[in-house]
Formats: sequence, structure tokens, C-alpha cells
Amino acid sequence: MMRCIFISMLFCCVAAYAQQLGDLIADSPKRDSKEAASKVSGGAEEIKAKAERGDPAAMLALGTYYASGKNGFERNPARALELVRASAQKGFAPAQVYLGYIYGEGKIVARDFKEAAKWREEGASNGGANDKWSLGNAYLYGYLLPKDQMKALYWITQAAQQNHIEAMLKLVEIYKNLNNQEQLNYWNKKLALIEIDAAESGNVLAMLSVAKKFMRGKDGFPRSGAQGVFWYKRAADSGNREALEYVAKMYASGRFLEKNPEKARELFEKVAEMDPGFGNDIALFYADGREIPPDPERARYWFEKSIKTGNDTNKLQLAFRYWTARGVPADIQRAKELCAEVAKSASGNRFSGEAKAAKAMLSDIENKVNPPENMAEYFRK
Repeated sequence: MMRCIFISMLFCCVAAYAQQLGDLIADSPKRDSKEAASKVSGGAEEIKAKAERGDPAAMLALGTYYASGKNGFERNPARALELVRASAQKGFAPAQVYLGYIYGEGKIVARDFKEAAKWREEGASNGGANDKWSLGNAYLYGYLLPKDQMKALYWITQAAQQNHIEAMLKLVEIYKNLNNQEQLNYWNKKLALIEIDAAESGNVLAMLSVAKKFMRGKDGFPRSGAQGVFWYKRAADSGNREALEYVAKMYASGRFLEKNPEKARELFEKVAEMDPGFGNDIALFYADGREIPPDPERARYWFEKSIKTGNDTNKLQLAFRYWTARGVPADIQRAKELCAEVAKSASGNRFSGEAKAAKAMLSDIENKVNPPENMAEYFRK
């Protein structure tokens, strides 16, 4: 479960939280308590019977029914408060948290921040990391509780010590802003260990993140090219598109990995198959001999595949290459077809530079005019 939370949260931006987000997080006790209540088995009458026998979960569930007037029960705030309080007094954490929320909200009982704090803190003490995290945020933003930065830090730390990822990230933000290097290093290292654990357990996004941090030596990770390459290769072997491209570039350049043009070509091809947007990039690699050895036929293949997305500029660039035999086999007929296609498709837009350039290039090809140094000349006319 911890790894699932990690996956969903670790790659979020650790910027200052907006008040709206604070409200959302602080509001979670109401949702969590109602969720706990909804898990009580049985119909309304069975739950009522369980509540009468003193079952704390059933008492909370019944209390929420009376509070909302749902599931066949008339709204009865006094009865709702009585049941939730009875459940909370039995030490049932969701009820304690919900009772604190009720006192803080002040809708079915007079607002009382003292009681709100008392029950929220008891619920957080008896509950899980998320209860502690929610309470910390409530104190931080003053949502249904008075603002209290010291208590906020205490409860966020309590949540972080139970490996609550959001809480740990928040502490990193806090200690970074306070320029407390000792605490910043401590929590960064804790996060790093969790991230490595997730990567070792097969999470591909964690592998990629770990690879980047080892390469840069940041966020609790020592700088290690060997470890960075190891995790990039693990992520690439698992099919991650970004890692595949990065490893391909390492093979192509000979940096961090022994130069291997054939391996680079193989990986670049995989990236292009996964990502249509990369088709033009790999075509340029083949055409211009960048990253991998030149191959006019493979360049033609990938250029033709990439222009199916309908990009008129790419079509004109390919037409120019066919006309001038730059990186692809010469094909005057195909060059004229592409120019005509762009001229037709872009002609509806009188401001289209592509339509004008296509017509000018087509005219030059048909009249056997020597081509300019580069295609950009047609856009300057």
C-alpha cells in the first residue's frame, strides 16, 4: 500500500501548497470517516441493531445516516452527535476524527475548536498516518482548527515517521525553506530509501526517478554514474520510453556506456515504434548521420511514417530532401507529390506560409531550377 501511495505522489511537484489544496486535504477526515462507516456490513436495520449492541463502527455508520438524512433515516443532528460521540468514546479512531470535524465545522453542533482539537488529536493518535497528515494540514492552514505551525509540524512529522510520502515531501519543503540542512538531508535520505525500495520492487517510474537522481547526486542520492546507468537500463528493459531514449543516446555517444551504434539504433527504433512523435527525430538521425550511422532507406521509411501525422512543414522538408537527395534517395516524383499535397491542404489559409512555399518549390522542381541552399529560402520569399 505504501508503494502505491508512493507511485501516485512521488512525482508531484513539491511546491508550496495552495490554500485550496490545504482545504481539500484537511477535509479528508470527513471523507475517511464516512468511508469507514460505509464498510460496515449489513442493511440499515442490521447496522442499527449492531449499533444498539455497542459496535463502534456501526454506531459511526448510523450517526452519519442521521447526520445526512440518508439510507431511510430522517435527519436528526442530536441523535447523530450522540452516536458519533459514543463511538468516539470507545476509542474508535474514525469516529474520533469525525467528531472533531463536526465540532470544527459547527453545522450540527455549536462550533467548539477546543473540542475539535481534542477529538482530532485523539483520532490521529489512534489512527493511521493519513489521520496525522490531515490533522497536520488542518493546523497548517487553519481549516476547521486554529492555525498552529508547531502542531502542524508535529503531526506532519508523525505521519512522515510512518512513511507517509506526502508528509515526507512536505517536510523536505519545510526544512528547505528553513535552510535546516540536517533535517533536509534526513528526510531526503528517507525518501531515497523508499524510492529505491519501490524501484527494486519493479516500479518503472521509480527506476527512472532513481536513475536521474543518482546521475545528478540530488535529493538524498550520492552522485553515481554507475548506479544511474544501472537504473536507466533497468527502466529501459522494462519498456520505459524516456529511459530507452536516454540509454540509446549513451550507446550512440559512448558516454557512460561503451559506444555501440547498432545497440543505439535498435533502441532508437523501439522508441520510434512506441512514440509516433519520435519518428521525425529518428529519420533525421538516419538522414544526417547523427547519433547513429547514416541509412538513407531507413531515413525514408521513418520520414514517410512521421508525415502521416499531417505536419505540412515536415512534408515540405521531406520534399526538399527528395529533390536534393539529402539523406534520402532522390525521388523527384515524390517531391512533387508532397509539394502539391501541402499546397492543396494549406491553400484555404491565405496566411499560410506552407502553401506559398509549397507552390514555389513545386514550380522550381518542374522548371528544373537549381534548389536553394536550404528549404527556409521558400519561406522568405
